Amino acid sequence: MLQINGIACEAPLEGNLLVITNRDVPGVIGQVGTLLGSQGLNIATFALGRRDPNLGAEALAIVQLDGEVSEAILPRLRAIPNVMEARIVRLPLAAPAVTSAAS
Repeated sequence: MLQINGIACEAPLEGNLLVITNRDVPGVIGQVGTLLGSQGLNIATFALGRRDPNLGAEALAIVQLDGEVSEAILPRLRAIPNVMEARIVRLPLAAPAVTSAAS
């Protein structure tokens, strides 16, 4: 579990990630997904965390994408109403688990 700006979110931390903060209102997730799909970007995982509404209606999304992600997508994500910030984070992929054969 990680926490960014007081919002906790449980997400895989590997590969190409979009980190998005937004106002917690209906429709934002759909708009993000539609934009990514229109750019040919496939979502591998989408994890969402929300701040307690009494502390401010904000959400945090950690979106893991298949393949490379261009920085050119960021202005389009930031132009979505209610998106406050969008960043790309590139992390190494986790090494595959090693299994041993039974003797």
